[in-house]
Amino acid sequence: MPIAATRRMRARRGQASRLEELQARIGVPYDPENPLHQEGLRELWDLSFPGTPCPGLKDEQWKEMGWQNADPTSDFRAAGLLGLDNLCHLGRAQPALFAALRGKTRGARSSWEYPFGAAGVNITWLLVELLQLQQGGGPGGGDGGDSGGGAVAATAAGRGFLGLLGADGAAFEEVYCATFDLLDRVWLERRATYMEFNSVLKDVRERVRRGLASGPRDAAALRGALGLPALGAR
Repeated sequence: MPIAATRRMRARRGQASRLEELQARIGVPYDPENPLHQEGLRELWDLSFPGTPCPGLKDEQWKEMGWQNADPTSDFRAAGLLGLDNLCHLGRAQPALFAALRGKTRGARSSWEYPFGAAGVNITWLLVELLQLQQGGGPGGGDGGDSGGGAVAATAAGRGFLGLLGADGAAFEEVYCATFDLLDRVWLERRATYMEFNSVLKDVRERVRRGLASGPRDAAALRGALGLPALGAR
């Protein structure tokens, strides 16, 4: 078999296994009795308030992070553990962006801001639905084309995402970070208020759909397609 064909086959296999792993994570609920899940929640606190001891997994101080009540996990809903994982990834991988988003430090802010924590969970679910990641039809399904990916490959955005996933196992997390960055910029662009949050999300979803459909080769190209500056730039 020619070398180029062998490489393509290996890339498809890697893409398929990464997609399966991602789909297996979707819908896993947060288990308040699971020590690993509790550890993730404590990590999120430490990333948000470095140097401040976590007051407990249910405390009024969690509202300062943008949760509706003293128990942040009540906002996880359909996003489940994946929503928590995504927020922690953002804090670990892009701490400057995480701090800017959580602290609302960019631009002229509204007196009625979107809640950081709940927004992060909404973004996780937005991407799951946009990419049809819950619809099964695992790798090799769909239209039978080389890209595989079942329902994910049924749309141009899904195929664009599969291309990213084939090159980077953390592609979903990278798309998540870019989407959260975009949300904040659209919020400022529109001078939105809390009551416009769903409208902003709808706008962001469409921009991300178009950005992925353009077939970006990597996370940097996706940021460009979304009109975002390179990481580290203002």
